Amino acid sequence: MSNKGSLGLFGINRKLKRIIKIAVPRTAVVRLFSIYSRFKYVKAEKAKHAFNQAAETPIWLEPMMLERLQKEYPFLPGGSYEPEDLDQKGKEHAKELISFVQKGNVSTFLELGCGDGMVSCHLQRMGKIATAIDIRTNAFDIGAVRQGVRLLQMDASHLEFPSESFDFIFSYASFEHFAEPELVLREAIRVVKPKGWIYLFYGPLYMSPLHAYRLIT
Repeated sequence: MSNKGSLGLFGINRKLKRIIKIAVPRTAVVRLFSIYSRFKYVKAEKAKHAFNQAAETPIWLEPMMLERLQKEYPFLPGGSYEPEDLDQKGKEHAKELISFVQKGNVSTFLELGCGDGMVSCHLQRMGKIATAIDIRTNAFDIGAVRQGVRLLQMDASHLEFPSESFDFIFSYASFEHFAEPELVLREAIRVVKPKGWIYLFYGPLYMSPLHAYRLIT
């Protein structure tokens, strides 16, 4: 399972890393990596300590406190659902996925919880073979259908595909909505090919108050 792509240490790209390797003494580079690794370890230990010290039962805000905080903090901007914005978002996601596997022989993609199917639509435009599923069909975009995406109504926790069917399985902003995420992940592992990819990008859990960002500031 892949995590969101990174440009490497401190966000530097490959070309800059090559320059550093030539210009900076090896001992300095080793020292820099040592400091960075220690920094990450300390942050992880602090987080672990905070969780261990947390109360077992939640401490609820008083109604008056919640009302004051609602007025103090602004609402987060919501995503646009205009067709051109959805198309652009699908294009950006598709380019991100392709960037992970530029050197690999990856041709078949499966999208879980596809919504409109625009990510798969752009993958199809890039010469890939895209299948996209969702529990509902009302959001399927006709543009994805015309592009040749195989759009199917299907429960992600019971995938109707043979084992080892796809090179790359992915999901954007859907995994937190699945009622049984463990079953969905097991199914994804079953139908992905050996040495294939599973990429899951999602926000806070659906039952979390943080997911209600349009109601709670």
